[in-house]
Amino acid sequence: MQLAHDSIRRPVPQTSTQVRRPSHRERDRFVGFAFAAADLLIETDAKGTILFSAGARCRLTEGDVAGLVGSSLLDVVAPNDRKYVTVLFKRIQDKGRIKPARVVFQGCDGNRFPALLGGCRLDSCPGSLFLTVLLASGPRNTNEALAAAGQLLDGNAFSHILEDRILKAREKGLDNALTLLLIDGLQSMVDALPEGAASEVMQGIEAYLRAISANGDSAGQLATDRYGIVHASDIDGQEVQDHITQIIQSVGGELPGGIRTWSLDVSDERLDPADAARALVYTVQAFASARAASSPSPAWRTAPSACCPTRWTASAGCARPSRSATSSWFTSPSSTSGRGPSTIWRR
Repeated sequence: MQLAHDSIRRPVPQTSTQVRRPSHRERDRFVGFAFAAADLLIETDAKGTILFSAGARCRLTEGDVAGLVGSSLLDVVAPNDRKYVTVLFKRIQDKGRIKPARVVFQGCDGNRFPALLGGCRLDSCPGSLFLTVLLASGPRNTNEALAAAGQLLDGNAFSHILEDRILKAREKGLDNALTLLLIDGLQSMVDALPEGAASEVMQGIEAYLRAISANGDSAGQLATDRYGIVHASDIDGQEVQDHITQIIQSVGGELPGGIRTWSLDVSDERLDPADAARALVYTVQAFASARAASSPSPAWRTAPSACCPTRWTASAGCARPSRSATSSWFTSPSSTSGRGPSTIWRR
């Protein structure tokens, strides 16, 4: 005899191998969020070939955006920004996600325009990059015009934007940092390289520094061998050194000096934002005007005291893996050998 409860249909417990499929409503919700944050959605492979596109034409094509499929995204990027965008692709693959960065695109009418390019990758879709394009206003001043033209800011322009970046970081609660970079002997190495290799090194360094900078427009060349970058605080000096070393080694370059970085968390709130910004501008200007790593100017020796509320982390390296270097804050700036941890300057 069949028992009554045997006929009752019992729910089958969900096993770990069963994955709940998203409903149409959930899919629509995510699509809505995506278009709320961007004008154009693009999926590419690791090299930038477009696999899918949806949204506004954004002046990139005269027809439907689906017509972009099969072409390379780099084809609609301004020539000066193509190496920079290639670095952005690599950072998405390495980091999983990048915040929107300013990129100059070249429209189907031949005119160039700025837009913010963001992106991420998903473990569930290996080999694909998911990108967003948000149209941006044109350059509002000379500083942005330089960045929009695919160039690093010069020393004066970087000093001008530094205060603005620090104040905005405090207002928005962004975890940003300032890194000062010295590539000792860069010019002499470039002069010794064949023309093509020299250009590859300089373009590679500029593209990388722009790619890691906040918004893609917060990096400057302060002097022949000195740079300043405002960036997210999860980027450390060692990462910067390692990447530049790879750029130099890729063309067979040999740097006669070392690569050194000094980094500071600009989100520290122990000093008034305006005072901190002015102190850091002074520090950057002193760093830019220093004569050489082995003979720093008096201003550069004492400049960190103006930034006393936080600490600078100093580290050093070189472009040849057979050598190592550490450098302390101004006590032995000419040191290019030795072993030990990165040193920290404190008040």
